[in-house]
Amino acid sequence: MYQTSCEEHCRKLDSVWKNVESALQALSRAKGEQFTSAKTQLRASYECYEHATARYSAFLEKAKTSEARHELRLRQVIDEDREAIVSEKLREATPQERDKAHETASQFFLSVHSRASSRSQRSGSSTISLAAVQARAQAEAVKARGQFGRKEAAMRLEKARIEAELEVLQHEKEAAAADAQASALEAAVEQDGGECVRPHPPLDPFRPDTTGFELQH
Repeated sequence: MYQTSCEEHCRKLDSVWKNVESALQALSRAKGEQFTSAKTQLRASYECYEHATARYSAFLEKAKTSEARHELRLRQVIDEDREAIVSEKLREATPQERDKAHETASQFFLSVHSRASSRSQRSGSSTISLAAVQARAQAEAVKARGQFGRKEAAMRLEKARIEAELEVLQHEKEAAAADAQASALEAAVEQDGGECVRPHPPLDPFRPDTTGFELQH
């Protein structure tokens, strides 16, 4: 029953997290006005994931078993990493929108001054080029942070998994040692029981056959 419930919760979590991943990809590809709807979709998808993982955590807490505690700690690490990924992506979107607005304003500035003089046009072009370079550099920096963030999250998940497996292995080792000790004691008791002499019942001093002589009348 416990294992079946865990599998059902995990399938649900995998399903809703796939929706979050799709929303993350959509936000990465979004441009201009698409950012707002993409961010809204990401927040909604992640909220569904939070509800699902909260239900699973509550189930594990009620189980109150060693296995459930291990799974709960692992889920907490996974949820922390996934929350960091979503938060980072939402933070990335904000500067991108500002860069887009800045680029649009710069283009307008260039258009106005190009009608005034060719010198103003060259100055505006330089402003646009600088803004484009800055935006590109910022985008590359965000991309690099995202890549290393995903690697860090994967490493933390792997570390948590190994620690959980080591703890389970330690419990199994202790249980196996206890079983071996119990088996050895049982074998020793059986061997001693085959060789020992059963204790005699207590002697009755009033019975002739136990006192060694006949009572004289």
